[in-house]
Amino acid sequence: MLRTWAGLLLGRSVWRLLGIPDGASKVSPPLVPGAAWLLVGVGLLLRLLWFTGPVGSDDVRYLDAGTEILRTGALSGIDHAAGRLLFVVTAAAARLRGGHPGWAAALSVFWSVLADGLMVYFAAKHIGRAAAVWAAAIASTQPIAVAYSGMILPDTLLAALLVLGVVLLHAAWRGPTRHARALMGFAAGLLFGLAYQAKEPALLALPPAGLVVALFRATGERRPTQEILSDGVLLAGMVGLGAAVMFVIDGAIYWHLSGDFLYKFTATRVRYNDLVSSSASLPAHLWQGAQVFVGALGRFTWTSAVLAVGLPAMLIAVFQRGPLRLVGSIGSFFLLYIVFGSSSFTKLVPLPFQDRYLLPLIPFAALCIAGLVVRAPKRLGSHTLIGPALVAALHLHWSASIVAPRAGNLYFARYCQGVSMVAELMREQDVILYGDYRTVLCANEFVRPGLRSKIKRIPKQGPLPPGLYMIHPRGVRHLGESRAADVRAQPLWGDAGFSDAAFEPLGWARPEDASHVPVYVVREPNGAQP
Repeated sequence: MLRTWAGLLLGRSVWRLLGIPDGASKVSPPLVPGAAWLLVGVGLLLRLLWFTGPVGSDDVRYLDAGTEILRTGALSGIDHAAGRLLFVVTAAAARLRGGHPGWAAALSVFWSVLADGLMVYFAAKHIGRAAAVWAAAIASTQPIAVAYSGMILPDTLLAALLVLGVVLLHAAWRGPTRHARALMGFAAGLLFGLAYQAKEPALLALPPAGLVVALFRATGERRPTQEILSDGVLLAGMVGLGAAVMFVIDGAIYWHLSGDFLYKFTATRVRYNDLVSSSASLPAHLWQGAQVFVGALGRFTWTSAVLAVGLPAMLIAVFQRGPLRLVGSIGSFFLLYIVFGSSSFTKLVPLPFQDRYLLPLIPFAALCIAGLVVRAPKRLGSHTLIGPALVAALHLHWSASIVAPRAGNLYFARYCQGVSMVAELMREQDVILYGDYRTVLCANEFVRPGLRSKIKRIPKQGPLPPGLYMIHPRGVRHLGESRAADVRAQPLWGDAGFSDAAFEPLGWARPEDASHVPVYVVREPNGAQP
């Protein structure tokens, strides 16, 4: 009845265009419903409409490392951000090609939409065409995705490569011959290895994926159990071999760039192991992870589809057959690591949980939710647009209230804009602006090229040379407390601060004294003032 009235209201041709069967057409519908592509397009529109852009946080470190690699073919220091080789190089290439860091953020939007497109293709081909529409509605318009996909972060590239790896792994799982399964499994391993080059947690996909393809049969297989297990173990081994090959290639590149084959692990040790004096007990570590999880659940409008609904859906999917078991196993294992994992190899150091870490999980959660919905009793209207449309509308409302007011208005970008403002004020004068490590990174990306020569690092020792001085609210660690005190003892020249309202976007905590960004001055010996 509903499809009949819809056909009369919309016209049969429109209904078919959306990919929803009208009961009258004898033409085979497209693999992916048009409604799913429409929702992916809506997600792209929202990402562009509420484009966040560069924020001057970790992104300046990513761009700095990638630019150094592309321009010099080397890495001069140890930085955890430089350990994401594929991501930093692609982001820096986009930034250098376009001439502005916004192009690197635009590339991130592309990775995000690519992940959505691969997700709906996988859903339509292996779970059901209605599931593709549901998955698109859940993932493409998800507020977290809309907000964070426009930043320069490795999570969107990681999501795209993981979904592509799952697409290829599932094809290998159902391959027609043993030889084809082995070759496709090796290719899937290479893709997981590429994802590792974007961000290290990609390796978390290997244990659950290997167990599923080794111990369970793909949907529709009728071969003997012993043969399935034998082929499954071979497939899992080929996936691991492919990932190992990419691991070796990644290490060889870092050995060429820095002389350290295990650069990733060295950077992680310096960042987490060496800076943490003690390890938490296991109960305390798990309790802190549980508190983080509950806190994320509390932001229901922000993380609903990924946590409140996605987690139970992924856990249930583990006990389903075929593609849902594969997707649910990888997603569940990944989420458990994000909540309860450790940043250190040898100590229990809780991960610095951020909502953006959920970006790679969104396609997996959406696939599991969609797969369970279309298998539910009465199919919950799975052949109509009503359910997906309501989900998309709800996400649109949340995005409009949470994301839109803060798009392009994040804290770190404001500080970098302050650096740019001071540099512009000094453009006609022979004055140097000295800053800490973060201030100089901001200058590299947010200050016009002609003014960057006027911005230098604060010398670590000796008298402070004449000029203006800025210290990022979080830059004291790089500069040192003693040197920062030397700068703060100087006369105040001005204030590059801004409204407190810009400091708490997307649930971020406001750094201490962040709204007050003093600019200090060291005068010339004759008393002249810049």
